[in-house]
Amino acid sequence: MPYQVLPGLVVISVAFSLMGVGFGAVNKWQARNNHQSKLELLTDWDRMMDERDRKLAARAEAFSKANQ
Repeated sequence: MPYQVLPGLVVISVAFSLMGVGFGAVNKWQARNNHQSKLELLTDWDRMMDERDRKLAARAEAFSKANQ
């Protein structure tokens, strides 16, 4: 019977909805504890990669100036 599938679909839909709401709440809580906005939750890894990118950009610029 087709209606027997509905309880399973409802359970799955509710589970995904609760997971999404819970993830958003945890994300907001973590941002508030780190005194950051939700959009800029930076970790040490992100900061290291930003520093690496700045060094690589400076090296590439120096290399291009030296070859002109």
